[in-house]
Amino acid sequence: MDDRSNPPTQNSQRGLTSPLPNPNQDWKMAVSAILTRLATHYWRPDFEPNQIKYMMVDYLNDLSAYSPADIEAACAVYRRDPDSKFYPRSGELLAILIPKREPVTERWRLPKFSASEYDRPRYNLKSVAEVLRDTGHVSAANAWEERKLNRS
Repeated sequence: MDDRSNPPTQNSQRGLTSPLPNPNQDWKMAVSAILTRLATHYWRPDFEPNQIKYMMVDYLNDLSAYSPADIEAACAVYRRDPDSKFYPRSGELLAILIPKREPVTERWRLPKFSASEYDRPRYNLKSVAEVLRDTGHVSAANAWEERKLNRS
């Protein structure tokens, strides 16, 4: 059985083989369990297994910016709403999640890189010896230059 998406690692001490940890898989499992539990509260037509699989992939893609705890809280809000008579579409869960908290991907996004910031002229930096001389430490500056010459 060759699973190329999750290659095994070799434990050198014991010779054991174990799959690499996949945090994304843990997230998928947790969210799938939350959505499956929510489905037990609502009638739904008999879907083929492939239909359920495709639907779950869509839900996981749509909700991927949120933590399992946030998704579980949104499911609880939806389930407790007396107007919720059917299994929610992912957009209905997103409508609950979005006002509550911005997605994790937005909160942790780094500022956009701007190459123009690095095109400006560089400052002429002084050597350590020059700084020492400017501050009145002439003997230390001479010693620094001697050490530098001895290293080369």
